[in-house]
Amino acid sequence: MILASVEYAAPQSLDEAVALLKKNTGARILGGGHSLLTEMKLQRISPPMLVDLRNIQALRGIARRSDGGLRIGAMTTLVEIAQEKDIQERYAALAEAAKSTSDPQIRNCSTLGGNLAYGDPAADLPAALLVFEATLNIFALRGTRTIRVDEFIAQSLKTGLATDEIITSFDLASVAVSTDSAYEKITNRATGGAICGVAVNVMRASDGTLGACRVAVTGATKHAMRLPAVEAALKGKQPTAETLAAADWVGEEQNFISDLASSAEYRAHLTRVLTKRALTRAIARAKVLPS
Repeated sequence: MILASVEYAAPQSLDEAVALLKKNTGARILGGGHSLLTEMKLQRISPPMLVDLRNIQALRGIARRSDGGLRIGAMTTLVEIAQEKDIQERYAALAEAAKSTSDPQIRNCSTLGGNLAYGDPAADLPAALLVFEATLNIFALRGTRTIRVDEFIAQSLKTGLATDEIITSFDLASVAVSTDSAYEKITNRATGGAICGVAVNVMRASDGTLGACRVAVTGATKHAMRLPAVEAALKGKQPTAETLAAADWVGEEQNFISDLASSAEYRAHLTRVLTKRALTRAIARAKVLPS
């Protein structure tokens, strides 16, 4: 379908972008635009103005922080994330999630900030951000704020970003040599999104058991989320099929959803299968802690 008439602006700075958002009630941020433009073509939304962030250089780039962690600009594209060597080596689940996202054209346009802000429940990257316990930095004229990614995802169902706020970057903490991660996905062939995607991040002890263990799922639940009962059941155990089968999934069952793509029961089954696959790969990558 043809887009309705809309004003367009491509500011050079964050101050200018926020001023445009405040001045034009209902204006939307263009941070890649694949999902937003699709919604506009389908006439589900009709914003009076699009504020394109592509010219704001402060929102781009991947840099190592002084504490050994990583800062990723909100306008960094998924293909840049997938191809970044530092992310591939230290945050493998994030690189794999970015690489698994739909097709090359979308990966070249879609950005990390836009991906999270849009709140697609079948998006791949939120699960990886959750297992790395990432934080978001958000800018507004009244000041900046930092929020954990799990809090942002939960809040986005109700409030999300204020009309004059822009995500500027994501911070990932430094990872130990004994820690590694992986992402596994079953793709919805109609949309390219995840029917179920699972990210894991594990620490391996000297005896081969799992130390700190984080598991997050996307596509199978109403929004990307950690599975704390499963994490607790895996911690300190050998990563075997028996351990996974014995994990406490009961507390997670109510979170799975049914739709035209799949039933909740099948998504629960996929989550177990993909968790095992992702754990197997992450454990094989992680170096054993010295005794």
